[in-house]
Amino acid sequence: MTVETEVAALTSAVNLLTSTVNVSKATLDASVAAAEAAYDSFDDRYLGAKVSAPSLDNDGGSLLTGALYFNSTENAMYVYTGASWVITTNYNNVTAPYTLAQTLNTNGNNVTFGDNGKAIFGAGSDLQIYHDGTTNKVVGSIDVTGTVTMAGLFSGPSATSGLNYGYISSLPTSNSAGFIGWTPASVSGFSNGDLTYIPRTSTEASHLFYTGNGTPTKSLRIAGNGDISFYEDTGTTPKFFWDASAESLGIGTSSPSAQLTLSGDTTQIRLENTASGGRNWALRTFGSALGIYDHTAGAFRQYIASSGNVGIGTSSPRSILEISDSAPELRITDERDITLSTGDIIASLGFYSNDTSGVSGGANNLPRGAIDLVTNNAFNSNHSLVFRTRGDEAATASEKMRIDASGNLLVGTTDTAPATNNVEGIVLRSEGHLNVSRAGGVVGYFNRKTDDGIILDFRKDGTTVGSIGSQSGHVYISASGTTSAGLRLQNNSIISPTKNAVVSDNTIDLGQAGGRFKDLYLSGGVYLGGTGAANHLDDYEEGTWTPTAADATSGGNTGTTGVGSYTKIGNTIRVTAALTNVVTTGMTAGNSFYVQGLPFASADIAGASAFFTGGVYTSAVTIASSVLSFMYDNGASALNFYDTDGAILVSDITSGSGDFYFTAIYQTA
Repeated sequence: MTVETEVAALTSAVNLLTSTVNVSKATLDASVAAAEAAYDSFDDRYLGAKVSAPSLDNDGGSLLTGALYFNSTENAMYVYTGASWVITTNYNNVTAPYTLAQTLNTNGNNVTFGDNGKAIFGAGSDLQIYHDGTTNKVVGSIDVTGTVTMAGLFSGPSATSGLNYGYISSLPTSNSAGFIGWTPASVSGFSNGDLTYIPRTSTEASHLFYTGNGTPTKSLRIAGNGDISFYEDTGTTPKFFWDASAESLGIGTSSPSAQLTLSGDTTQIRLENTASGGRNWALRTFGSALGIYDHTAGAFRQYIASSGNVGIGTSSPRSILEISDSAPELRITDERDITLSTGDIIASLGFYSNDTSGVSGGANNLPRGAIDLVTNNAFNSNHSLVFRTRGDEAATASEKMRIDASGNLLVGTTDTAPATNNVEGIVLRSEGHLNVSRAGGVVGYFNRKTDDGIILDFRKDGTTVGSIGSQSGHVYISASGTTSAGLRLQNNSIISPTKNAVVSDNTIDLGQAGGRFKDLYLSGGVYLGGTGAANHLDDYEEGTWTPTAADATSGGNTGTTGVGSYTKIGNTIRVTAALTNVVTTGMTAGNSFYVQGLPFASADIAGASAFFTGGVYTSAVTIASSVLSFMYDNGASALNFYDTDGAILVSDITSGSGDFYFTAIYQTA
């Protein structure tokens, strides 16, 4: 080995040693640091003995959760929860005779009692809890004032008998015992923690619950089919019954016929309002009826009788609906507050029928009749009450009558004065008169049944001043009073005078002084001064006639005509005539001179010609004396003139100059 080799080897060894020393120092430094960190961590977690709870660690930093310190004042170890310090140890000093000096804290450990070892409570051993080697026992009464949570109290003596208690993971089989306890959500049909009671099938189809001391009374029965019965105080009859299959509840009956059935002599559903001023009400049966009963007032407010009649304010409704009160009011209110048009309906009471007979039928669901309150202006301040009905041919009910805002009653018209305005309708005006108009028919009918008497009574200031009535099948018009005048219009073509509505003879005047009738038109006669034929004046007539000169009673030769007038009273005729400048040319000179053309033929008096008196004036006529008379042939319409020598002849007249002025009176047939 050369020197160089040795030097190199030595240099390598020195380098290795130097490296090793450096590594060891680093390791040592790291260990020291680790030790210091560990101590610091320990120092942060165990703070040592303190006289009171520290708020910072030994380095002045924040406390760590889980940090410990020993309280030298209490001689107790404390741990920091991250929020506060809690004690971790407690010392229980037990001295004879086994009396605890402090509250016993087991710190999560068990207190173990052997068989027949008892936990005894109360000065008189009032409550004892122990296990006798076979059964867990609690001796004495327990009054639970808080919440008790139980899971798995105990199981029955076998899996197929008795009643199991506790917490199950599946439902019992058909041969298992009954069960009461808690079920998890894993059991189908249950929620986690459901308290469940399952009767033993086949042998425990129903479960009964009894109450009372001595002789228990049956209170509740749960049948295997789900029916539930609550019994009355004797435990014999269920008075509250749930029918599971029908899903119906019966109160007072175990056979509910509806979803809720109340049964009893007087059944009711009572509603009580406990607020200030509140009232107590009930829906209540009463005998064969149903009513809404006001318990506060002790009276029925609404009532439905067995007949179906509804009473409001009465328990004895005598019709389909009867409202009874000291001043009953049926109110219909329109809640709108808007501008309306004339004729708009404010409220209506409609009458309908399901009868589909007739042309219009009932299919269009419109009222057969209605009473409407309609507005008469846009301000809804003036109204009429309108009555509408619907005929067989009509599609809708139309107005037939109304009462307007003034109190007028209008029938068949909307005009308040149909007679004045010549339109059809009847209006009973609020001023107190009847205004009636009809086209082509009787305007009014008035009928009195059974006996005679007044049909229309006319009054002034409440006192009768006249009447129209019936008497023996006739109509009379009469003033009022014992001396009242009137007329009876008889059905035998006679009008009779009446006094006090009774036919009266020779007591009634027609007209009076200062109150005369003007003209009297008669086609028959007048009985004057009596009722016999001799008192009968059958005719009165005035007229003109044409006197004609002639030489015979009738026919013959005629000539000059004149002018004349007449008055006929009964059968007596008075004629006047002027026949002037008589021309006799063409007449037979030796014949008597006649004046033809009398207005009426003369009467047949004793079968001979008759002489009648009168007055005559002649001119240019030769006469024997100044006395002239007239002679009429029976049944003739002519007369001739006589003087003391006999008849005036044609030759006695100066032709073209002779004049006759005369007035004559004669009788006609």
